[in-house]
Amino acid sequence: MRIAKVMPMVQAKTELELIADARNGDREAMAELFRRHHPNSITVARRILPFQEEFLDAVQSAYLSAFLNFKSFRGESSFRTWITRIVINQCIMSLRKRGRNRVFLNLDDSEQGRTALLLAKRQQSPEDLALR
Repeated sequence: MRIAKVMPMVQAKTELELIADARNGDREAMAELFRRHHPNSITVARRILPFQEEFLDAVQSAYLSAFLNFKSFRGESSFRTWITRIVINQCIMSLRKRGRNRVFLNLDDSEQGRTALLLAKRQQSPEDLALR
């Protein structure tokens, strides 16, 4: 009777073997690479973006970009470094996009009798950011 589970072949491979297989079109090897580095990517994105929806979206977009551009991975750095850089860039783009979506309202120009409704997301203070 065997007690230990047999690991699937792809999980037993080294990172270099997975990269080589992924370059040859093995999607399971690429999925295993992503699976191994996903927790770190979430941690990195969480430190940059304050809201769960934002950092999860950023990681998802980063992984899609990495999947579509896997051939551009040259292997000059580790796969972890490459995917982390993509995640960071995606987070930065998300922050930039958020800055563009701000609406400014001049209260001096409002008509009399009308109440301007302002909805604002709670922005992190410099102290909150420093604590993170």
